[in-house]
Parts: sequence; structure tokens; C-alpha cells
Amino acid sequence: MTNTQLRALRGTVSAVAVFAAAAVLAGCTSPGAIPRTSLAGQPVAADQPSPVDANPAGNPTPATTPSPPPVHPSHPSSHPSSSSSGSHRPAPSPTVVVSAVDSSYTGLCPPPTDATEFKAVITVQSGPTTVTFRWTTSNGGDSDPSTQTITFPGNGHQSRTVYHNEHFYPPAPYPAHITDWVAVDLMTPVQTQSNHVGIAINCVPLTAAIKRTSDDYKGPCPPPAGATGFDLYINSTVDTNATISWRLSNNGDSGPNPDLNVHLAVGMNVFHHQENVYPPAPYPASHSDYVIATVTTAGYSVTATRVNFTTYCTL
Repeated sequence: MTNTQLRALRGTVSAVAVFAAAAVLAGCTSPGAIPRTSLAGQPVAADQPSPVDANPAGNPTPATTPSPPPVHPSHPSSHPSSSSSGSHRPAPSPTVVVSAVDSSYTGLCPPPTDATEFKAVITVQSGPTTVTFRWTTSNGGDSDPSTQTITFPGNGHQSRTVYHNEHFYPPAPYPAHITDWVAVDLMTPVQTQSNHVGIAINCVPLTAAIKRTSDDYKGPCPPPAGATGFDLYINSTVDTNATISWRLSNNGDSGPNPDLNVHLAVGMNVFHHQENVYPPAPYPASHSDYVIATVTTAGYSVTATRVNFTTYCTL
């Protein structure tokens, strides 16, 4: 090899050595190169710049550490919220049951205010609470439609009973009849209606009642006239003619006028009657009986409640 060739070969080897050294210093990737890491100590892909490389100005920028995900406890908190059942009781829910004390009336109309009577039992399971209610009928009206209030001051099961009178009536002419039902509407704290209870109002043009005017007769028989006396009270809402029929238990009568034609004025009319029925001899002996009176007009008839009496015949 000539001197010229030897010098050329040495130059080539030197250039290769310099290039290899420069490559190592520049961090070029090679099969034996050392992997790069980020400032956080994680491997960085070859085609991705590290946090330091991403800053073109050459000033290192710290890598951002991601926030940890939220932790969801596997069990509920041991501290209940303010809406837990321990701090809030359900609102009391009242109930009501209606029943009749006296659900029917027969008589002159307008009837008295206490013509019929009903009661309602209102119950709450807990308290304290206040219940408002009103009485009602099928058409939503009532003899007293006002709202009423009951207060339950205690904490447990409580009941109250309230009473109510109904006295509505059908229009004239009489006799006339009306049926309906009565109930209670709960208004607060709940809105509901109770069971229905029937009511019947019978308006008549007149009424009749018998009253005794003497005690039982005790003495010699036959007894004197008028020994046993009765008065018939007829209260009429019309001016009309009528027939009064007196009868004993055997449908007979011993009075002087068993069938009497009379005129009835509006208001109270009173008619007297006497009996002198007695037992047959021998004496002493007694006879018990009753007397009734039926009043009949052109469009109506009524029988007064019977009245008992006894006649004692002595020796």
C-alpha cells in the first residue's frame, strides 16, 4: 500500500469515529440506545417529545400530575340526613264512621230541629292534629252546612264522637215523604267522605194523640156516665172536615158518640170522650181494655196511639 492510500484510509476511520461519537452525544436512537424517561419517571415513546423536549425555549416545564378520581364509599354515611324517618312523622290520617240515633220523623212540617239525630265517630292514629269537617246530604246541602273543628291534643290513637240533627222536609201539600242519606265530609288534613246513613221524613197534615182525663174507675157497677174520660188532641196544618172514630180492643165502643163528624181548624183541636164499659157480675170483678181513635179527612187518616184503662167493680 502506498503512502497516499494509507493516509486516505486513516482519514476515513477518523471520520467514522467522529460521527459515531457525535451520534452518541446527540442521543440519536439506535438499536443499543438508552430509553428516554419523562421527569415523572415514566417511559416516553420514541416519537413523542418528553416534557423537557416539548418546551422549545429550552426551559424545563414540570409535568402536570392528574387529579385522583373521586372516592365513592361502599356503605352509606353513619350520619342520617335531616329527612330520615327518625326526624319526620307522617301526617295523621283521620277516619270517620256515621250511624243513626233516630233516622226517621213522622209529623207536622216544618219538623222540629231535633226531628232526627245522627252521630259520627272521628278517629286519628296519632296527633296532635286538628280535623275540620261538615255534615252533608246527597245534594251537598244540609240543615247545618257550617264547617266544624275538632282538636286532638294527644300523641297516640284518639277518637271523638259528635252529634247532628237533620230537619229538612218536603214541600206541601201534605202528606208528603222524602228519603235521603246523611254523611260527613272530612276537609282537613285529608279530604274524604264517610259512609252514608239513610234518613226518612214524613210530613202529615195532622197528628192525633189521646190523653186520659181521669183515673181508673173503682166502685159499684154499672159505673156512672163519664167514669173514665179521655181527650183527643188533633193538631192540624189545614182547615178541613174530619171524622173521629173511637174503638175498644173488640172494635166496639160504649161511648155516646163512637163516630163523630167534626171541623178541624188550623192549630190544636181537642175533643172529649168517655167510656163506661165494665165486667159482668158477680162482683168483685175487673175489666182491662184500651181505647184508640182514628181521624179521617178527605186525603189522610191517622190513628192515635192506644191508651189502656181498667174498671174495678166492687160489691
